[in-house]
Amino acid sequence: MTASSPGPQNPQQARSSQRHFSQAGEVSMKEYRVNWSIYIQAESPEEAARWAQLIQRDPSSIATVFEVTDPATGKEVEIDRPPLAIAN
Repeated sequence: MTASSPGPQNPQQARSSQRHFSQAGEVSMKEYRVNWSIYIQAESPEEAARWAQLIQRDPSSIATVFEVTDPATGKEVEIDRPPLAIAN
């Protein structure tokens, strides 16, 4: 994938996109596992997933803490991202 190409369109492409061939001026990227979790009360797993998706996609959500793991080393870090800015 080059800097001008669009991102992966499906999960399989996302997994295979880690296989970068460095070209002049390009930086090869590492693969990380990123987890976001939340406890939700719901009547079914599907409903819980829908609520989690709505919360995660809400630009004003403060649910912005991610656990990032480097699979090569097993090192885990917690990253707290600021909420997205809301364009007016």
